[in-house]
Amino acid sequence: MALARVLGPKKPLFTEYIAFVEERLKSLESVCEDAYGLHLLDMLADHRAGDFAAAAQIAESIGDRLETKGSSFLARDYYDRAGRFLGLLNNPGAARKTLLKKGESWVAQAHSCIGESGRGYFAATHDLAMGIESLRQAGADEARIGALHKALIEWQQKSTAEMQSFTHETDVSQLVEGARKHMEGKSLQDATFAMALGHPVINCDELRKRVLENANRFPLTTLFAGSLLASDGRVIGHKPSGFTSSAEEREKFIEAEMFHQAAQIDWSLRAQAYIDVCRRQIWTAHRPTLRDLQFLVLQNPFIPRGHEPMFLKGIAAGFRGDFDIVAHLLVPQIEESIRHVLKNAGHITSKLDSKLIQEQRLLGTLLAMPETIELFGKDQVFEMRGLLCEKTGHDLRNRLAHGFLTYNQCWNSDVMNVWWLVIRLVSFPIAERSGVLTRDVGRDEDERSKEKETESS
Repeated sequence: MALARVLGPKKPLFTEYIAFVEERLKSLESVCEDAYGLHLLDMLADHRAGDFAAAAQIAESIGDRLETKGSSFLARDYYDRAGRFLGLLNNPGAARKTLLKKGESWVAQAHSCIGESGRGYFAATHDLAMGIESLRQAGADEARIGALHKALIEWQQKSTAEMQSFTHETDVSQLVEGARKHMEGKSLQDATFAMALGHPVINCDELRKRVLENANRFPLTTLFAGSLLASDGRVIGHKPSGFTSSAEEREKFIEAEMFHQAAQIDWSLRAQAYIDVCRRQIWTAHRPTLRDLQFLVLQNPFIPRGHEPMFLKGIAAGFRGDFDIVAHLLVPQIEESIRHVLKNAGHITSKLDSKLIQEQRLLGTLLAMPETIELFGKDQVFEMRGLLCEKTGHDLRNRLAHGFLTYNQCWNSDVMNVWWLVIRLVSFPIAERSGVLTRDVGRDEDERSKEKETESS
């Protein structure tokens, strides 16, 4: 075909080849059960040659027959080709009817998943979502789409019962004991600084190395993309596949996997074995009040003027264990604090549109700015992104802002890590002024090396 095309569409060889393809398609109309017909149809469409009306009719006929026989995946491909030819004929009405068949095919496949012999609600929700989108693109009746969407929500809720959880027990007793000793015999101020500064944030370079090593050791785990689900079964995002030749797509996979592993492993371990242990020790020893904790917020360069009471109450609530208050007070404040620090460093945090309206940049945009990384460091920015913004992380800021965060979820590791990170961010300037950063805050280098070895094992 390519040679015939090179010789010219008006040459006899090209005409003969088109006639051969069309005859072959006609012979396949009643017997084709594979993708060979798709290849022939694509040849005609790509070269804009042949009888488009006849090709559309054949493609739809094969699709109908395959759909009846249960070969829905192939049938939908043939419906696609029929729609393409009808589009070339400038016949949108007929193209719409064909594409509606594609959408209904997805819906029928979704319903076939439900039942004892089916694949279950989890598979059904995927197929139904594909059907809804196909019908929407084909311009289906809104009432039909609405009814299917309602069914999708019901099925997504039922699909959560089919999910299985996998656990791996880790002995954190040594880490817990190290955290307790880390707090012993310290004043409230020294204990607070020791908690905030005595444990590092995630090292992005080491985490990236771990992700790549795991991908090399277990390549099949990177082969397929994944879907991120909300607690009610809704798909809220996608984790890309690592099996790609595109450097850009590969980098997206690595970053998504870094956030995912941090959320599932690192932040959970830190909250359980370090933050909560230190918090309880400080609360037992000192019972800090709002007045006791004022040293953290007064004249603090991280906190905008007028926001001190909210930071103070949020920090104090964490020591008491009231993490529902922590979430609702501290999470929204971080965004304005980052703007405050950037502004004081001489950077612009707003944007000017064509109507001369200046809107402030939102948290995700602020954290992506090179200036933010320069001021806070890439590791702390990674923590803020993963805990607050990224779908493959915890996405806490968006879950809270839109009311998705439940009461019980306020005691999860993401809120606890945000509380600790806020204390860390407000502690740095105070510790620098008071000289805490120049002396040991509770653990010598040997103890830190032992803990790191224990975490690695």
